[in-house]
Amino acid sequence: MKISGGVEWAAHYCVVLGGAAEPAPAATLAEFHDVSSSYLAK
Repeated sequence: MKISGGVEWAAHYCVVLGGAAEPAPAATLAEFHDVSSSYLAK
């Protein structure tokens, strides 16, 4: 099965946020993973 890059990133961030002890701002996640904030906001 082939998934788009956007779906792959969404799944990745769900896993990251699910294991986080506290909420993380989108800008912090975008900077950490070297993606644009606007792309992450999608």
